[in-house]
Amino acid sequence: MSLRLPGWAAALCAAMPAAAWSGPVCAVMRPDWNGIPATLITEALHLFASGPSVLLLIGTALAFRLRHQWGALAVVVGWAVWTSIRAFPSDVGVDLAMIEGCIGKPTLFIAIVGAMSIALIYYTAPRQKE
Repeated sequence: MSLRLPGWAAALCAAMPAAAWSGPVCAVMRPDWNGIPATLITEALHLFASGPSVLLLIGTALAFRLRHQWGALAVVVGWAVWTSIRAFPSDVGVDLAMIEGCIGKPTLFIAIVGAMSIALIYYTAPRQKE
């Protein structure tokens, strides 16, 4: 016994709004998208090239160079806020863009930022006197 939809049910499913919304999403979210699905690497590069990431990378470099503990804390909090915004988007269009392929998952970006934050905290931590 196979499950077959009647003709009217198939037509109703085909006319659902999700199919209509998924087409122009990438034209709005990533207008320069070339049609190749985004991978973890391309999404990480795209996120690291964004404005807040560049500012946080500069802050990370300064905190490393100056070995400033409070500056490192501020940068790590900034990274935490930025990655949480990227990891938990409030826009439904992001989910549709991920389905369409123009936006990838930010997993690699979050892993690299986490590793940088851990290294920054350990590097700027006060040294124990022997």
